[in-house]
This record gives sequence, structure tokens and C-alpha cells, in this order.
Amino acid sequence: MLDIEPVPGPVAEGARAFVKNESGTFAAALPRIWFFEGTVAGEPGSSASFSVGGGVILGTVRCGTTSLVIAQAGTVEIDGVQKIVHVIYDERDIIPKFWPLATDA
Repeated sequence: MLDIEPVPGPVAEGARAFVKNESGTFAAALPRIWFFEGTVAGEPGSSASFSVGGGVILGTVRCGTTSLVIAQAGTVEIDGVQKIVHVIYDERDIIPKFWPLATDA
């Protein structure tokens, strides 16, 4: 079980992006994203952090030697509607693209 709480995000509430294209410059509202941080309940030294918004959940849970990641894997069409596909994996299961690393002795 996770013990997480909402935390302020890196973008101020009500912030806007300014987009410039061949039609001119216009302001666009940024999507609402919520951020959460905390720990794995009862596990000292653990951590959990998530961002949630726009149908996407991204995050990490670290506990001992386990580091779980929740990421967006892509999209799939279901009944004519694009749905976001998420994947959960342990970072230890990822094989580095370049092995050995240049920093390995």
C-alpha cells in the first residue's frame, strides 16, 4: 500500500502556453496534471512519485532493490477510440542499449 499525498506541480495553476504558427500567435491552456509523492507504507527509505493527467499515469515506486516504473507504452484503438496503454516494469529488467557502459571499469 502506498502512503502518498498531492504535491504542487512545476507549472503554476492557470499557466498558459503561447503557440506561434503560420496563423499567428495564440495562448493555449495547459492540461491539468496532478502530482503525488510519498512512500510505501511501513517501508523506511522507500519512495513513490506519480503524475496523473490527460488519461496518462507516470510514476515510480522504489523499495529496497526494487524500482517499479509506470509508463505510457503507446496507444491502441478500441471501438474507434484511441486509448492509452500503460506498462509497469522493474528497472532491473531493462537491458541497457550500450553495454558495458563507458563508465564501467
